[in-house]
Amino acid sequence: MRTHSPLDDDPFAADIHTQQTIAIALFAASFITFLAKRLPMFEGIVLFAHLLGFFCVMIPLWVLAPKVPLSEVFGTPGFADYGGWGSIGSACIVGQLVASSAFVGVDSAAHMAEEVC
Repeated sequence: MRTHSPLDDDPFAADIHTQQTIAIALFAASFITFLAKRLPMFEGIVLFAHLLGFFCVMIPLWVLAPKVPLSEVFGTPGFADYGGWGSIGSACIVGQLVASSAFVGVDSAAHMAEEVC
């Protein structure tokens, strides 16, 4: 049984993403060409929108998050020195160095792919 496809009605439906990319590129090029003097104002508006969005997400998370005692968050069960470094601080720093070294160098994309898969 054959299902109905949007491509059956509109032969240009397969090209919608290409058309949207061209439209955005033309808008950006014309904006920078003709409205370059207004670019700082537009950047300020975008900055304000990003900050507003950040706080619109973070404040509800902060207010509505479940509250637990600090001993449960930072207590002995939370951090452990299983590597034998002698202190929790040393174990955390060594662990951060190993994890951040995956993002340095030409093979960083391969390491990121390992983490994703």
